[in-house]
Amino acid sequence: MTVKNPQLFAEVQKLLKDKKLLYAFWRAESHEDQPYHNWYFILKKMFGNIIVFDTAKTYFRYGKKTMNEQFLEIVCREQPDYIFFSIVYDEFDILTIQRIRKISPASKLINLYSDDDWRFEDFSRFYAPFFDFSI
Repeated sequence: MTVKNPQLFAEVQKLLKDKKLLYAFWRAESHEDQPYHNWYFILKKMFGNIIVFDTAKTYFRYGKKTMNEQFLEIVCREQPDYIFFSIVYDEFDILTIQRIRKISPASKLINLYSDDDWRFEDFSRFYAPFFDFSI
């Protein structure tokens, strides 16, 4: 990894080293996929504690309902400072996102949207209001 502004990166690391991030991406545990190389790798260097939740693995093993329940259990137990999603399909119910606000009100919710040029009208615009930050 090449850092263009090492001083700024060091300042960000200092601010986030005591913060906890819950990283909830589709195939988050796969070192062969883009999320690992584009997001996890750099976030691991910035945050002091990262909890990985592989939505695809849990979804296909247990189903959508159980995946959402297990995720909420982790949020309740860990109380992360930030939760970083990349919702690919509709694997997270909007009700689950709303419940996070009740069980971990201090958590900042971030969602990474992709292919938004064609998914905005029937997907992203419905999820965006429930997040603190949209990328």
